[in-house]
Amino acid sequence: MRSSYVAATPSTFELHARPMLRNSPGLYNVAQARRFRSLFGVAPAVCAATWNRLELKLPENAKPYHLLWAVLFLKAYASEAVHCAVTQIDEKTFREWVWIFVTFISELQVVRKGILMLFCYNVIQRKLSLISFCYFLSRLCGTIVC
Repeated sequence: MRSSYVAATPSTFELHARPMLRNSPGLYNVAQARRFRSLFGVAPAVCAATWNRLELKLPENAKPYHLLWAVLFLKAYASEAVHCAVTQIDEKTFREWVWIFVTFISELQVVRKGILMLFCYNVIQRKLSLISFCYFLSRLCGTIVC
């Protein structure tokens, strides 16, 4: 648990996303904003708001890019190898931080409903297998659901 609180801003997440987006350092423009939303599925302001709601619950060594990894995982839900290629981190570290953040995010009631609706939509559109959905839902709820 964190002992002090420093609010994150959207620019914090824009800065941490640059290596994953392969953006050159410079001004944050419309194209970079579009790439951010395309990769993570949300705007930097949403990441900042989520971080600020979770801040005091997180471990001391949690960093904003760990939240970006979790958001990327929730949006793409690809294999670890794909996520690790994008984040340039090893599988064990990626898995550890993603599930820490997914657990905390799932405890936010506002987000839980939105995530479940997104996953249901993806199952209906056949973009996500029912087995993958059941696995995620079981991790989200803490019980076996399928």
